[in-house]
Amino acid sequence: MQQNNVALDILERVIWTALQAFLATWLILQARGDGWNAGLVLQVAGGAAAVSAVKCILALNIGNSNSAAALPGNQS
Repeated sequence: MQQNNVALDILERVIWTALQAFLATWLILQARGDGWNAGLVLQVAGGAAAVSAVKCILALNIGNSNSAAALPGNQS
């Protein structure tokens, strides 16, 4: 996999993680009746995205060096 593809892989994982954290936090707040708290929702989504980015970068040295996957998997 080319370096450009690895960067896109990491970017995709970070974006999806942020969106999932955003939605999960918003749904939990709604279920609790706490209403909309933009600051909290964005903080959680941003924190999850940051953790995802760090995990992806570490995974380049742990798992498959051609992707952001932490498990060895296919090296081709």
